[in-house]
Amino acid sequence: MKEYGSASVENWNAFWNFHLGSWEGRWARYQPSGELSETFLSSRSFQADPDKKVIKQLNQYLYDNGQHAEKKWRYSFLDHCKKDGFMHPASDYMRGLAFKNGAAAWLVPQVISNQYFPMELFLVNKNVRHSVGMLYGINGTLERTACIREQRAGLGQSPWSDDVHMIPAWDIGNN
Repeated sequence: MKEYGSASVENWNAFWNFHLGSWEGRWARYQPSGELSETFLSSRSFQADPDKKVIKQLNQYLYDNGQHAEKKWRYSFLDHCKKDGFMHPASDYMRGLAFKNGAAAWLVPQVISNQYFPMELFLVNKNVRHSVGMLYGINGTLERTACIREQRAGLGQSPWSDDVHMIPAWDIGNN
């Protein structure tokens, strides 16, 4: 049987202790220049078996033009819990790292030539979470960023603003 270090088990548990359940939100994707390229509604659902050893993820996206898309993944402790983080089912080189306060990240621990370089950073405050995702292309240039604002499903009105436009940069050098 595969041996797991305590850090691997703690990492697995830290993520699933905060992120299980259903999350409703809005994604806003931006071009490298900062221009808004698209925005859409989402639902990300994470369901676990009683021991939290098998997790099923269902992402649903509803676009402004009425189109609907879904993505499904299945995580298993046995197959996806690794020494350097837990492996994303869609990518054997992505890893999930989690902290005891709910903050987490999807990242690539080692840059691989001619390979996409995605990452997503999560901040969680009870039933609200915010993540920022970035995607670098195979040539190493930034392709897009995403701002994902979510709350647990069924909580009523969202605490998030509907504004998806970036604020202008400011200079704090003088004051």
